[in-house]
Amino acid sequence: MKKGFLKKTTAVALGAAMALAPITALADDGATGTGAIFSYKVTKVVVPTTYTFAMNPDGLPIVQTGVTDPVTDQIVSQSVGIINKSSYDQVVKVELTVTDLNAADQDTPQITFVDKESDITSAGSGEYKVLLQLLPADSSSAVSQYYDGTTATDINTTTDAAALANVVMTANTNAAVALTAGDNEVSFKLPKASYALASGSAITLGTDTANDVESKFELTANGGITAFKLGGKMNANADWTKLTEGVKIDAVYEFSTVTGSEKAVAGTAMVTVPTSVTLNGGVVTITGLTAKRNYVNAEFTIVNNSTEEETFIDVNKMLKQFTWVTDAYTKEKGGTLQFVLPDTWVSAGTVKNLVVTLSDGTTISPAAGPEVSLDGKTISVTNLEGENNMKDIKVILNKDGNETEVSLLTSNLQSSMTWDTSAWTSDDGGDISVTLKEAWDAYGTISSVIVVLEDESTIIL
Repeated sequence: MKKGFLKKTTAVALGAAMALAPITALADDGATGTGAIFSYKVTKVVVPTTYTFAMNPDGLPIVQTGVTDPVTDQIVSQSVGIINKSSYDQVVKVELTVTDLNAADQDTPQITFVDKESDITSAGSGEYKVLLQLLPADSSSAVSQYYDGTTATDINTTTDAAALANVVMTANTNAAVALTAGDNEVSFKLPKASYALASGSAITLGTDTANDVESKFELTANGGITAFKLGGKMNANADWTKLTEGVKIDAVYEFSTVTGSEKAVAGTAMVTVPTSVTLNGGVVTITGLTAKRNYVNAEFTIVNNSTEEETFIDVNKMLKQFTWVTDAYTKEKGGTLQFVLPDTWVSAGTVKNLVVTLSDGTTISPAAGPEVSLDGKTISVTNLEGENNMKDIKVILNKDGNETEVSLLTSNLQSSMTWDTSAWTSDDGGDISVTLKEAWDAYGTISSVIVVLEDESTIIL
């Protein structure tokens, strides 16, 4: 019945078209339309503009805003907050430069900044030693208020930088970061804020033609909020009255989009960005470099593809042979550094044993790629990476010359296999294995294993 109806309707339409055809006189040049791509991106992170702290080697009682009783800590500071009001997740890097104002120059400091408490307890009477620590907020206790005078006031969408100079927070002392003279840095990962159409605003088809519609939206809820303060210990045996100046801390904030390579610091909003190196064709990329963990040199071996002759390369001795990409890198603060091998080297040889030396004395090399192995009916996949983790494991089963491809993750024989994920997570990767039980024998023997990665590339055994 539906077919007959469609045929009849088509006939009527054709008949109408034929009847109208003789009186159609105007030429039609066609029509065009341009569609805007309505979107918006707000980048706004609110940070404090002042730090208030004091060195208190003798443990004197110090009155602190918001604290009922005077505190006697050797390093006392207000807690400073950071708010992400961006429309996307942000990594906020705080660069802290610590300066001893008593030093004629920073090569001859009066104060020695140490990284462990035992250096304080063992210090002699003439040693001006300080364990200066950054104490992040404990993520189990929300940062939700600041002190307006002596009154604790809720942080809201209008809270400004001045208010963030003294917020209410609970410190996570287990995650303390020791600050040394010169440059230091810590990073925090803060979730995005919430936005909605402002009252009376609308995006109207045919009227709004601009791609960017940010002006029509308003902040409805802050994103991630965190905080930190300064703390630590001082050598109480030293005569600190002999020093006439204090300690200065300069802070610079940098914001960047979350990449997924960040590693969370338990119990805090802090993250670390690991220093790593990759080799892709003839391009060497070193990421996560910092002032204290910066690039020094690289060495590798090139194996000639024809003769298998090996040539050792010391990059520092052949700097002009490489093309350097330093747009996101500085010698002072690090960043991301790239260098590109000559095309003739890449086409004629294979790079192996790449080792990058860093300024802290450590070395890094490219991570070993994922590998798959089969031992009996146990399939093992090793060296999986969090950014390109395992998506699926498939097997080709051969029974009487007929081959069948089966996905182990979606198979209805889950009870007939044993997974070992003790060294693997969906976030970080690692090593994973699966053992097929006897029930699988009825479907044939394993002739091939296919590991599918998240970027859809495969490893075939």
